[in-house]
Amino acid sequence: MRDEYGYIQQNILKTFLEQSYLKMQLSEKRYRMQSMELLALQSQINPHFLYNTLDTLNWISIRLNGHPNQISTLLESLSSILRYSLGHPNETATLAEEIANTRCYVTIQKVRYANKFDLFWEYDEDAGGLQLMKLLLQPLVENSLYHGIKVKKEGGLIKIRIHRCRDTLHIAVIDNGVGIQPERLAELRQEMSEEGEYSAKIGLCSTAKRLSLFYGGRAGLRILSRPGLGTAVKMELPLHPPQDMQLPQQGG
Repeated sequence: MRDEYGYIQQNILKTFLEQSYLKMQLSEKRYRMQSMELLALQSQINPHFLYNTLDTLNWISIRLNGHPNQISTLLESLSSILRYSLGHPNETATLAEEIANTRCYVTIQKVRYANKFDLFWEYDEDAGGLQLMKLLLQPLVENSLYHGIKVKKEGGLIKIRIHRCRDTLHIAVIDNGVGIQPERLAELRQEMSEEGEYSAKIGLCSTAKRLSLFYGGRAGLRILSRPGLGTAVKMELPLHPPQDMQLPQQGG
């Protein structure tokens, strides 16, 4: 009889411990879910809070000055860039949206660098509705500015040429900056051809990686440069990327 009672007690104790463990796991799971929901909520609130704050500052600047001014223009451009950049990374964009975002970026940089550079566009207005990978033009303009023109003594020029040839979109970002030394150019080309993650500081390598992931190897990116003359980055994008190709989620 004692063995039976002992067996029953052990089972009761075992059941109690198992239930307690399951309750603890469930409680921990609920806590994690709540934490994830909170983080998701924060990720939704913070950008909107930032957008609204910038819009408020913009209107205050206009009201204090009585008219739109340089500060309000910068705030409006920054707000537009954030709205565009902080959207879902897997989204595509129209060429018109890409151009508008790049114009906002250039507006801010021309003030920052006291009109040290000029940017010229060459594209067909009818191509504005074409879909392409999001956040493609601005990093290339940034690369031209920071690595080509910023270090020049005199002012520089950046030209963006975009044209469609059948089912391919051709994009070229050309600058008359300091150019790239042959050794470094060879390194960049090697890094762009390698698999793996690239540093966010290397805009060209990051863009090459994103193109490969998004278009499944059907897009091309070439970099041409001569020291003292400038650099040209040329891309060829298919206008009908595979439906199952998506950009990777980007972390902070």
